Amino acid sequence: MKQKIKGVIKNIKKQDLLRCQDIIYSCFYGACKNVKQIFRLRKHYSLLNLEKFLKSSKIFIVFRGEGKILGTGRITKNNEVRTIYVNPKYQKRGIGTKIIKKLEDYAKKHKIKKLYIHAMSSAVPFYIKKGYIKSKGFLKKDNLMEKKIWK
Repeated sequence: MKQKIKGVIKNIKKQDLLRCQDIIYSCFYGACKNVKQIFRLRKHYSLLNLEKFLKSSKIFIVFRGEGKILGTGRITKNNEVRTIYVNPKYQKRGIGTKIIKKLEDYAKKHKIKKLYIHAMSSAVPFYIKKGYIKSKGFLKKDNLMEKKIWK
């Protein structure tokens, strides 16, 4: 078992966006099936769009450990958990769990009833372990998941 990483979670700052973009890109290069998908994701996670996400998200956080940013996550105005990425070299070491917990704590504090995630197929088992379930009425391939947060 890999050693857990100690670190802190902070609200993201504008100067963190380039490092976050690097982490995001490193995560999806292995997961993308074709060049077209890579170009689409590169456009979606451009620095301009990340800056828009920073301004429009309810919360946008980074995990800092070992002197650098190792992960990121946010909640949109529509209560979607998005931009959850952990540096591939540090995955399976508790960082994603800490990011999800921080986002869920925020949701509880702000009385958000449900959180939604469009999960990559490879991440579905992770979210199931965290209590997320497939949303009813969606195709299996869609991977829209939800979790009740506030009663």
